[in-house]
Amino acid sequence: MTRRLVSILCLLAFSALASAAPKRSLTLEDIFGPDADWDGVSLQSLQWEADGSAFLYVDADPDGKTKNIYRENVDDGERTVVVDGKSLVLGPGRAPIPFTDYQASEDGLFFVLAGPRSQADFRGSPPPDRSYYLYDTVTRALRPLSGIAGGQQHAKLAPDGTRIGFVRGGNLFVVDRASGTETQFTFDGNDDILNGVNKGFGADGWRWSPDGKRILFVRVDQSAVDTVPLINFLTPHPKVHWKKYPKAGETNWKLRVGVLHLESGQTNWLQLGPDTDVYFPRLKWTRNPAVVAVQRLNRQQNKLELLFADVTSGASRVILTETDPYWVRIDNDLTFLTSSDRFIWTSQRSGYKHAYLYDYDGRLLNQITSGEWEINAARSRHAVLGVDEADGWLYFDGKKDGVVEQHVYRVRLDGQELQRLSRKPGWHAAAVSPDANHFVNTFSDVNTPPQISMHRSDGGLVRWVRRGEMPGLADFELVKPEFLTVRTSDGVDLNAVMIKPAGFNPKQKYPVIFYAYGGVSSQTVVNRWGGDLASWFPSRARRWLWHQLMTQKGYIVFTIDNRGTGGRGKAFENFMYQNLGTWPLRDHIEGAKYLARLPYTDPSRTGIWGRSAGGYLTCLALTEGSDYFTVGVSQAPVTNYLFHSSSWSERYMGLPKENMAAYNKEAVVTYAPKLKGHLLLVHGIADDNVQLQNTVEVVEAFQAANKQFDLMLYHGRNHSLQGGNTQLHLFTLMTEYFLRHLPPSVP
Repeated sequence: MTRRLVSILCLLAFSALASAAPKRSLTLEDIFGPDADWDGVSLQSLQWEADGSAFLYVDADPDGKTKNIYRENVDDGERTVVVDGKSLVLGPGRAPIPFTDYQASEDGLFFVLAGPRSQADFRGSPPPDRSYYLYDTVTRALRPLSGIAGGQQHAKLAPDGTRIGFVRGGNLFVVDRASGTETQFTFDGNDDILNGVNKGFGADGWRWSPDGKRILFVRVDQSAVDTVPLINFLTPHPKVHWKKYPKAGETNWKLRVGVLHLESGQTNWLQLGPDTDVYFPRLKWTRNPAVVAVQRLNRQQNKLELLFADVTSGASRVILTETDPYWVRIDNDLTFLTSSDRFIWTSQRSGYKHAYLYDYDGRLLNQITSGEWEINAARSRHAVLGVDEADGWLYFDGKKDGVVEQHVYRVRLDGQELQRLSRKPGWHAAAVSPDANHFVNTFSDVNTPPQISMHRSDGGLVRWVRRGEMPGLADFELVKPEFLTVRTSDGVDLNAVMIKPAGFNPKQKYPVIFYAYGGVSSQTVVNRWGGDLASWFPSRARRWLWHQLMTQKGYIVFTIDNRGTGGRGKAFENFMYQNLGTWPLRDHIEGAKYLARLPYTDPSRTGIWGRSAGGYLTCLALTEGSDYFTVGVSQAPVTNYLFHSSSWSERYMGLPKENMAAYNKEAVVTYAPKLKGHLLLVHGIADDNVQLQNTVEVVEAFQAANKQFDLMLYHGRNHSLQGGNTQLHLFTLMTEYFLRHLPPSVP
């Protein structure tokens, strides 16, 4: 045998041994350690150039310390740096400023960069104030947007790129890009009066006109709105931070909508009806600079009107009206065509969310999509991806080919020639170019981290943008989740997903841990990397990997989408009305009954965990549902909808003065005497979304009923329970809690 042949055989043997090397188990540090990154690739802040020939995005510099803005050509993928993060310095010897977002002028020569948000100062969610900067790509000069002290909000480039508007201290300002001259246009802003800020359905409350001569804005008067306290205990004398927060049934914000004429400095207030106890959830310019579109929603949120208003006289008219016996869904899909006086509107009036084509007189020209399926039903509330007016195509994402997936489609504006553009089963999210000739598609499925590709308008692949390999995954023994259907006792099929332990033995009895969310229009059972669509979870992938860790310890992990969740039409969602806990608990009990019939589960060892709505459901499972669930971890639970925001609670529960019995029925304290098993309550003390008050009320009720429970508080943490070592500590706590009170099977 020659020496060369021996070498080859040795190399092959070594390779075989290496490929057969045993995979190791996950650890909590692998998942939640400071260097852990399991989300996969993304093109942060992707923005198309106007002609559709290239796109911009934020990515890390090769030095790993700064971020750059890159320009990438569509056809050949050539990538160039247009904003070098290392050059973003305000003076000699100073460190580059970090930035989190950007806007580019149409000629690509100037950028508005959004700096990090101001210090939270124990106010729960990050405050809206931040610093903005102007960057000249030719001179590489950087300067602050404003030389006046105080953070800015909602800065936007004018359509022609010559000016930048922003909000500071509740007032609207405009800066001339060339000279740096700053002009103030409103003067009544303070803690109670907010110009250019909206409330109830998003905070950004102003828009440039198409010609850049006017600003459409919301004025908020919150002087009569009550406050909630957020307390910093880690000072010698605890400091209270007050936040305006109208709760269900309380006095709401008073909103007005005006048009600011920049040349004269005058504001014309729109005549939008005598009722002041309403919301204006969306406002937008039509293609006519003299006409604006404002959506008006009543307090009960079961009547939505689209109004067109004249910017000079303020006179308005109702263009169309949506009503629903329960609630009307608010979306971001109003799209005005640029070549004709027509617009696209989305609605669930047919029972499923679909697109409709209207003219400016409010005449329905035709329904564009139809059928017993929904265009995008995800929690983003945004389905219209782009419109090719020249060829008459609407691009959108939706669920025609399965509720647990999302695909990219196009259809003619007359409703003909519906085409699916995405190929692989799984989850697709597209960014369509302005000319609709291409789109960037991000694909993943439950076993595949995100992959990014460039496509022609017909779906044909142009090239890969990011392959999205995650080699570190191969080190671990991961189990493929199994999608299944659970038939309830009353004949309804519910989507579910199960992860079995590695080395699963069907003759063995395993404990089960439910992962629960169950909120209105949500989905936890989706064929997507990291799983569910719950926006509050800081990293879906890390949660999914923690579930894998628990299967390695001998648990089955199970998730079910109850009645009221999204993707299956309005009638399916309507189960939730005044039943925000009733139906989720009922269907999770149906899931527990289904699992109890399987030969390899132990119904006496069933746990559950969740955050927010899932934390609420966990509390109900260990009280009203305690015959089926024995261990639970409830994070940041909404336990009483009287304590939650008016705009959210009243949408699904109605007004308290008319429906107090429903509020009482859905409150956890109603069932507190039924607590059995082991329940761990977790809350962030600085949670300004679901306030600590929710957990405190339940704690007192358990104490009054002499019921034992466990409690963990995180100081200075908001609803996401992020910051410092919180996530590692929290999931270590959860792991030990389940191991102690719901011990895995012994083979």
